[in-house]
Amino acid sequence: SHLRCAIRAMARQRMLRPRVVLHRSFCSSHQNAATEGKSMWGRFWDREYKRREEAKEKQAKGWEKLQKEMSRSKLQDYYDMHRKRGKATPKMLEMKARAESFKFPSMEIEDLNGNKFDLLEIASKDRVGTLVHMYGTQLAQEMGEKWLGECSTLIPKIPQIEVALNETWYAKLLKPLTSRNLKKWVPEHRRDSYYKRYGNTKEERASLGMLNKLTNYVFLVDSSGAVRWIGSGQPDDEEIAALHKFVGVMSREAKSKKR
Repeated sequence: SHLRCAIRAMARQRMLRPRVVLHRSFCSSHQNAATEGKSMWGRFWDREYKRREEAKEKQAKGWEKLQKEMSRSKLQDYYDMHRKRGKATPKMLEMKARAESFKFPSMEIEDLNGNKFDLLEIASKDRVGTLVHMYGTQLAQEMGEKWLGECSTLIPKIPQIEVALNETWYAKLLKPLTSRNLKKWVPEHRRDSYYKRYGNTKEERASLGMLNKLTNYVFLVDSSGAVRWIGSGQPDDEEIAALHKFVGVMSREAKSKKR
């Protein structure tokens, strides 16, 4: 029995010895790869680690974006509409300097004839600036018309354009029908400055601070594409007076720049 146990022990040692040698050779090869340059296996794991880290970063950004969207409920949108006269942004009675302003985003839009343009190029085409009205609902468009009426005296100094945002999935399917209806509904003197946008505008809304989807927004954009002033909801006399003053300031800036 003692002899059998000894033979079994020797057999086990012989079976385990190659594994130990392989393990040591594997470790030594990795140590050499670390010092002399990484092997293909090491590069593979580096790429895998990098891919996983990028996936974690994207997931974290996705959760952050989702929490930001969920932090504002539809009830807040309705509250702004009914209690604040559609005011989704604080009233701005001071115009921002160009250096302190953010850039108006690039966005593909269409006119009533289906011709495509870049909204940023149109908004910054005038030498003084442009007043951009944006809305995505019928109620918001009615509020926008009040802004258009109150700012009609600004037209000789600065152009005004309208952008209707159609973000629902069925809006694109009904695009031919809605285009024909818009041609009939929009007054003739506003058709050349009326544009529409189909599709998702989450990134553009976020960059412009358009959190409330129910109300309208008004942006005063200068010739460099900088957003100098923002308004929302129904206009009041104080805002209209301030807007007239801001347009005068931008007009003087354009004249001094021309000199």
